[in-house]
Amino acid sequence: MAGFHLNSRANLLRNKLPILVRALDVAQCERLLRAGATAAVPEIVEGSLQLGGVLLRQLGEPADEVTQVLDRFRRETYARLAEKTPSGGQSFPR
Repeated sequence: MAGFHLNSRANLLRNKLPILVRALDVAQCERLLRAGATAAVPEIVEGSLQLGGVLLRQLGEPADEVTQVLDRFRRETYARLAEKTPSGGQSFPR
């Protein structure tokens, strides 16, 4: 996978340059974080959260409650990702 090759080369600059990656899913995030990425964001999770948020608001849920639910899900998901990485890598900017 090209991303892993690039990540390995970019890791040589790790002390000077954070390695931020976009992954397809949580499993790919885990692999990239273990390979040395500083942070990883899973596209499927974020896209699904956005779609779910739109749906909840369309169904009449208050926007602040929807935001709280989505934020809690993000915190829990990304905390689990960080636990699985040797460096304790971050997965989503706080």
